[in-house]
Amino acid sequence: MRPVTRRRLVLATLGGGLLASVGARLNADSTRFLSAADDEQGGHCLLGIRADGHLNYCLPVPHRAHEARVLDDQLAIYFARRPGRECYVVDMHHGELMGTLNADEGEHFCGHGCVSEDGQFLFLTTYAYNRRMGVVAVHETRPPFRKLTQFNTHGLDPHQLALLPGGDTLVVANGGILTHPNSQREMLNLDTMAPSLAYLRAQSGELVDQVMPPHHQISLRHLAVSATGLVVVGAQDHTSGIEARPHPLVFQHQQGRALREFPAQSEDWRQMNQYIASVALSADGRLALSTTPRGNLISLWDLAGNRLMGHFTVRDVAGAAWVSAENSFMVSNGMGQLVYLRIAPEPHLELATHTPGMHWDNHLALV
Repeated sequence: MRPVTRRRLVLATLGGGLLASVGARLNADSTRFLSAADDEQGGHCLLGIRADGHLNYCLPVPHRAHEARVLDDQLAIYFARRPGRECYVVDMHHGELMGTLNADEGEHFCGHGCVSEDGQFLFLTTYAYNRRMGVVAVHETRPPFRKLTQFNTHGLDPHQLALLPGGDTLVVANGGILTHPNSQREMLNLDTMAPSLAYLRAQSGELVDQVMPPHHQISLRHLAVSATGLVVVGAQDHTSGIEARPHPLVFQHQQGRALREFPAQSEDWRQMNQYIASVALSADGRLALSTTPRGNLISLWDLAGNRLMGHFTVRDVAGAAWVSAENSFMVSNGMGQLVYLRIAPEPHLELATHTPGMHWDNHLALV
């Protein structure tokens, strides 16, 4: 990877002002994150990185990855970006690629997965494009990661999924978009999209609840779940000509109830430019964060008070995670930066580190 000229990013709240510089104070330099990334030549790699910018490893791979998840205290998995067919297993201690998990014929992975509470099962969102259906593929979490079963997500284009507290129920964001690998990521059914949030029994795949967004072209994609089972879900809107009255892009839902949009004005949704890349929740479930690289924007939401606390400008921001040890959110961007959104004494941005020449992918996972 060739060196590049470092570019300074101005971090500003709505009120403006310079807020951060490289080398900002860190309370826990050993805090570690996982992310996929691209280099300046367009090469793909898997990263383990500390909050102080130290790279634990940087492993080149042939295909782009999306989200990552820790499997146990040694292994992590990096999920293929759709329509990829390879997920990569990494030994985090030794910084080595341990193996590859491959999709079945006629299927591809959709970028996300989660692990059962007992650590034995890996659930991956998968698109069975030959059958035109979304599925959750269930694998063992130990080599050789044998596939055990799969079940219907009751929608097309499943994306992020998570377990509800107790571990018995999966919630899946079905994007609702028909695609085929031969046409890469081209959307083939904009007029008939049917996105949904689906709740499935983790053992059987039985559908127990399903809700739809207020418009059929609001593609539900990324989600986070609180300790009380509240689901926060972010969307990408594919409706044309709605600049005057943009659709809401962030919702909350409790199983068995109605889907509710977050409280915001049309101008707030307009700034997000029809695209939410990641959502994250604080450990106590009182705060939510959403990111939009198209709008260069972080939005902070007070769930307890049911209000938008404000927007924060970070260029090409996407990945997000809550860091309990710092009482802060961490976000990543396509400029190779990790940035804290500090909650106290007032919400503000603080640049943690900048790795020139690296472009973090859309998601960030805390180890």
